[in-house]
This record gives sequence, structure tokens and C-alpha cells, in this order.
Amino acid sequence: MKHSRVLKHLHRLAKKTEGIDGGRIRMSAAVVYKKRIVSTGVNRMKSHPIMLGSGYRTGQFLLHAEADAIVRSGLKDFSDYDLYVVRILKSEEFALAKPCTGCNELVNTLNFKNVFYTTDDGTLSVL
Repeated sequence: MKHSRVLKHLHRLAKKTEGIDGGRIRMSAAVVYKKRIVSTGVNRMKSHPIMLGSGYRTGQFLLHAEADAIVRSGLKDFSDYDLYVVRILKSEEFALAKPCTGCNELVNTLNFKNVFYTTDDGTLSVL
């Protein structure tokens, strides 16, 4: 599978994170350039100015995995980059990781080449 290396890496990363809501929500994301992972991020209880953007809830103290990966990349131009978003359940199976309204607006503003996310049946979908 074309995306399997990135998905395996993000699955391991999500599995390691404590996540939020008692580990119920464990997500990871990666900024990828030509099959090479440039940066990764996880959802965690941490504030960041990027979370003040349009579409995010006011007063939220949760850094989303997508935003974390974007910030950690240090990049300004994402037009040649892909973003992958993964969510796993406590059973460690893939789950729906479609970006929320705020992250959707963020990735559209940054003009990613492709945005892939896992679905409940373990496949990838594209925004």
C-alpha cells in the first residue's frame, strides 16, 4: 500500500500518546514530503496561539495533532506537502480522524497538496 509506512509510524505514535479524555481520543498527524515524514504531532492538553484561529472553540486548551505537526514542521509553504491524520481507539484499531472545522480551515489556508485521514473501516479518505 502506498501510504503504509506513514500509517504504521502514525499508529505507533498515537499508541504511545496518552491522548485526551482518559486515552479515549488518541490522534497523530504527519507533514509528509515525497513519502518522507518531515514532522509529526499528537493531540495533547497544551495551549498554542495557532488554536486561536477561526473554527476552533474559544478558550480551548487542546492542541490538535494536525496543528502540532504543522507548528513542529517550521514550514511556511505547504503546497508541495501532504498531511496525514490518524486516530486510534483503545482497541488500537483505526478510527475516523476527519479534521474538525478549525483544522479544516487551517489546512485549507495553508494549501496542502493532499490531506489524508483514517476512517472507521481503516481506510484512508481525502479532504
